Amino acid sequence: MSTKKLIENEIGQALQKQSDGSYKTLEVTLKEQQNAHVLTHFVVKSLIMEASKDTPIEAVDEKGMKFSNMLGGERESKQELGTGKFKKFTISKPITIDWEHPAIYRQGLPAYAKNTWPASVAAKLDKFLDQDSKFFERTGFERLEKAAKANKLTTPIKIDTEKAQGAELYNAIVSACDKLTELVDKTTGIDLIDKDKIIVFVRNDILTKISTYALTGNHASQSLSYGSYALGMLGGYQTFACPFLKETSVIITTTNSMGNGRKIIAAAAGKIDNLSEDLGAYLETTFVSDVILPNVPVAIIHETKNA
Repeated sequence: MSTKKLIENEIGQALQKQSDGSYKTLEVTLKEQQNAHVLTHFVVKSLIMEASKDTPIEAVDEKGMKFSNMLGGERESKQELGTGKFKKFTISKPITIDWEHPAIYRQGLPAYAKNTWPASVAAKLDKFLDQDSKFFERTGFERLEKAAKANKLTTPIKIDTEKAQGAELYNAIVSACDKLTELVDKTTGIDLIDKDKIIVFVRNDILTKISTYALTGNHASQSLSYGSYALGMLGGYQTFACPFLKETSVIITTTNSMGNGRKIIAAAAGKIDNLSEDLGAYLETTFVSDVILPNVPVAIIHETKNA
């Protein structure tokens, strides 16, 4: 089901119908559960959410969201019978990310909108949410790129991506991924990283070069029908084509390196005021997005090399 149709159905359920099938009023405000249902359809398509899908959420409140990562225990030599005294359960110190200042979208609707209600307002709210989703993605990747470029533990890799051939780019990405699997960072409890927890975000122009190389080399079994947002594999690592990278060519990170979340505060439609029959659509949203494991993200950055 399309998100537009889903919104239309949710609005339809919220409206009261009269015996003749018409609506008693066109005023509607979606409930919290309905907002969450609608938002789920956008979240499952999110790229930046891939970097937080395995990040435990400790709490959600009006201030923000708290995230943490599981920590291991201390290895001890057994010195007594039985299990002995248990140590305290350990997780990383919870990291709170505050909700961003709310954003609003509001527009009047044409006079004919009431003749196709709720489809007309559903189309507008769907467009608002799509705009909001892209802003969320761009902001998240901007912060992920910033963290990767500032990472002192896994410093950025500089390549002349314009001159580099597919083989060089492929090998650079896979080599960086392999190196990341060996990461040990006691401050965050990282003791090697499983291959299936590593994800790669790549600009489309880089993937085009790599796909050309892979189809003519010994890598034809790789999934190469990328396109925007598509999923494939490079050297056994999950790889996504990403149109939101601006400062880097490639970002390699893990599925628990960020804390992300979105919320629809209000989604409503109806008369703009009590003095007219003019209709309008209103959407209010907020989100959280930041890197919580700053020593993890790896960047491959374009650097022009003189001939």
